[in-house]
Amino acid sequence: MNPEPLRILHLVMLRFWSAIAWHALSMAQALEGRGHTCWIAGAKGSPILREAERAHLAVEEELPLDWLRPWNWLATVSRLRGFLLRRRVDVVFVHTGSGHFEAHVARLGLPAALVRVRADARPPRGDISHRWLYRQATDQIAVSSRRMMEVDLAGWGIERDRLHHLPPGIDCEAIAADPELRRECCRSRLGERYELPSDARWIGIIGRLSPVKGHIDLIRASAILSRRNIDWRLLVVGAEKEVSVAHLRSRAAALGVEERLVFTGHVEDPLVHAAALDVGVIPSLGSETVSRSALEFMAVAVPVVASRVGILPEVIEAPEQLVPPGNPEAIADALTPLLNDAARAREAGWIGRARATKDYSTPALGTRAEQVACWALRRRHGEGREG
Repeated sequence: MNPEPLRILHLVMLRFWSAIAWHALSMAQALEGRGHTCWIAGAKGSPILREAERAHLAVEEELPLDWLRPWNWLATVSRLRGFLLRRRVDVVFVHTGSGHFEAHVARLGLPAALVRVRADARPPRGDISHRWLYRQATDQIAVSSRRMMEVDLAGWGIERDRLHHLPPGIDCEAIAADPELRRECCRSRLGERYELPSDARWIGIIGRLSPVKGHIDLIRASAILSRRNIDWRLLVVGAEKEVSVAHLRSRAAALGVEERLVFTGHVEDPLVHAAALDVGVIPSLGSETVSRSALEFMAVAVPVVASRVGILPEVIEAPEQLVPPGNPEAIADALTPLLNDAARAREAGWIGRARATKDYSTPALGTRAEQVACWALRRRHGEGREG
């Protein structure tokens, strides 16, 4: 499929930076890499707009939109419609529930196609209005995980040829070519920064401190590793959100492992932290509909032990590296052979990188997103999928 260059607007109404926002920006970059023009629209002052500018994606003056309220709804939709007209937008990708109906109204009578991209942890509301929005008012629906197709949207009456698997992607090629992300370089830098012993095994978790991320289960699993005479250090990378560092320290102290934990807070170089590890861990209890951390671990050839939640069972093929959520013993059992056998860990890491390069790369994301855009346009203009 080699379409003419398309003009695509990505609408992302989020108050905070998240995996959904990262997925949206990655998709826009991947589409631009295939020769299309992309703009990012979001709420005034939101992180998505700042990150879009940092990524050199277009954010026009009229695209910072007001947060949708009854008193500004019509004016906001009018601004959005004006942009679609002036820029002759071909396709609108809506990445959030907020803005979905508004994008539909804004493009009424215009040739622009509408795609709803779902990377949300929560299933869509099943009321009549939302079912109508998905079934009648949206040209194509793209979801980040197959589970959304098989569970969340099952029984909605959406034609199968309008529902697509559009998993996230990461720039594996750029990461592999970056000398700053070589394992030896990263271990040297972090060893010095955090005073980590080079002969210990480094385990890491990257993500906000939140109950759903399973930090306490990983700390419990780490205590089990100590009883197995494994010398380890755990890097806890991420900002405090619903869980405090003090709380996690107290739980670690109760297990006698506090001195083996390093809390980094928010970091600007998560890939450097990922690349320095012996094993990355994602012990989440839920969510993980995009799992940027999994792709980053895989892209830097670090093996991943992860819970069977969200997209993770689709991304990680090795069954021995997947564990039931909320099971510290299972986490420890999965970690033990990787920490005890460096060659085995390296092999698992390279298998993960090969999988990410093949199925979760930026080019793969761009190709899939382009296909969805073209199918949406064909439906909008009354053509079949084969047209």
